[in-house]
Amino acid sequence: MQTDAREAIRGVLDDFELYCATCLKIEEKPPPGMPATGRLIPFVWKPIQRKLARMLLDRWLRGAPIRFIILKARREGVSTLVQAFYFWICATRENRRAFTVAELDETAQYLHGMTERFYEQLPPPVRPLRRTARKGQVLELANPSKSPDEQRLRPGLNSSLSMVSQSKSAGAGKGAQLLHLSEVGLWQAQSAKKTLDTILQVVPRAGETSVILESTARGMGNEFHTRWQLAEGDSSEYEAIFFAWYEEPSYRHATGAGFSRTEEEEELAHEFALDDEQLFWRRLTIENECGGDIDTFHQEYPATPDEAFLSTGRPYFTQSILQAHKRAADKTKPWKRGQLVERKNSAGEPFAVFEDTRRGNLTMWAAPDPDDDYLIFCDAAGGGDGGDFHAAYVLPRSRLEVVAAWHGRIDRDTLGDQLFMLGKLYGGHDGEALVAIEVTGGWGDTPLTVMKRRGYGRLYQSRTFDRRLNKRKVSLGWKTTGESRALMLDSLKQMLRELPPGEDTSWVNDPRALAECLTFIYADNGKPQAEEGCFDDRVIALAGGVYLWTAEPRRTKQEKPVDRKPVSAVTGY
Repeated sequence: MQTDAREAIRGVLDDFELYCATCLKIEEKPPPGMPATGRLIPFVWKPIQRKLARMLLDRWLRGAPIRFIILKARREGVSTLVQAFYFWICATRENRRAFTVAELDETAQYLHGMTERFYEQLPPPVRPLRRTARKGQVLELANPSKSPDEQRLRPGLNSSLSMVSQSKSAGAGKGAQLLHLSEVGLWQAQSAKKTLDTILQVVPRAGETSVILESTARGMGNEFHTRWQLAEGDSSEYEAIFFAWYEEPSYRHATGAGFSRTEEEEELAHEFALDDEQLFWRRLTIENECGGDIDTFHQEYPATPDEAFLSTGRPYFTQSILQAHKRAADKTKPWKRGQLVERKNSAGEPFAVFEDTRRGNLTMWAAPDPDDDYLIFCDAAGGGDGGDFHAAYVLPRSRLEVVAAWHGRIDRDTLGDQLFMLGKLYGGHDGEALVAIEVTGGWGDTPLTVMKRRGYGRLYQSRTFDRRLNKRKVSLGWKTTGESRALMLDSLKQMLRELPPGEDTSWVNDPRALAECLTFIYADNGKPQAEEGCFDDRVIALAGGVYLWTAEPRRTKQEKPVDRKPVSAVTGY
């Protein structure tokens, strides 16, 4: 009988969902408009919490490090689930350290109060020993006695859960395996990056570790938005996870008689499969909690990540058109994702091999067509860890479509080698794509020199007129002036408008380029540029490619030179 009881207890401790439902208590959430009762109820997961728990458990049970950045709507229970997950680990396993950083002291104390309640409400058979906690800061699950003999007989788990505010996090969290960074979008802007850079170093990159950043959106350009962009673009080890407002089952309200949908609500219902009670809740929330401001609702209760992050400036591109393109591009799966690696054959001649890898710099939506002609536009960055990325787009001349994108931070001479191989890969009927490298400021000179030295034959040439010498001047590379920049951006704006997306496809294909377009604004001086804290390397590369597609003469198959000696071949795709 005693053995059966122990096995039952072990079964509860090993099953996270069963542990939450039978051992943990949370405060009951009152219905909308009703006061809180303070009544404690079993922690039974809601749909969003179950979805997140499954992702956490999948990685935890496989021994994979958990690295999540979570964008959410308000009051969806994400923080509660994360705290419960960390509590379960620390209350059932030895030598675990969980650490939570919140934006304010009050928030840290609230989260610690939740953890204290978890412990106090535990059934005695599963309640571990504890030391006296530092109120509002630490819960230590260890032997309560300082006596060596007592500690030897009843050692306890030697695990702990700590909570502090951002302002008090310096030097904290050492030795932690579990890190929860709550409402990062609200952290003090001046110190958020430094705080994150410091505290993220305390968790080793190993199995059975977890780092979770979560927040509602609080504008663009802050540290949470920057890290979300990197994760969404597969440029960091963090997985971007989004929970929409309509995934929360309590976000609905009875409609009553006479309810009818507006045209906007009809479109939302079709796009997100919303019913009347969800739409009516949305309508009431906009009116009563958001002061009638739809932008505030989008920030607090987004349906998509793009809705969540609000621009503080005047957008350059028409937002509704961008949103339509991005929704379509989000549904388009790349053909291949990886990187080009150069090899040499037995004769010492270079060739390139495509290697599949999730975080490679090259994304392809269509295979190279040997009967087409291609152009590549590259915006080379100035460098530095905090600077822009290099970006390049490949477009066929037969139709306006992005068929490949290269994006990353590497040395500029290595960029030249990558463009050399990319131009060969999409060489088409000529064997080489037309490659235009932006050279204003000198950043593109190095990759251009590398390609020229390697004998690449189709490099774009800028044509200008020298009034002093009264003759035309030709030079390699694309030069961006105030006039040519306007032409590039206007061409992109025009094509986005005139070539609307289909239901599941957009000629842009790359949702990350469209995300950058959403944060491309008119600055105070009237210049179109990326909003502060955002990037525009993809915008410029895409705009340059679109402009050349419309303006540069196309080369037909019959015009292919017959005396050009190929430098290398690209294989492996």
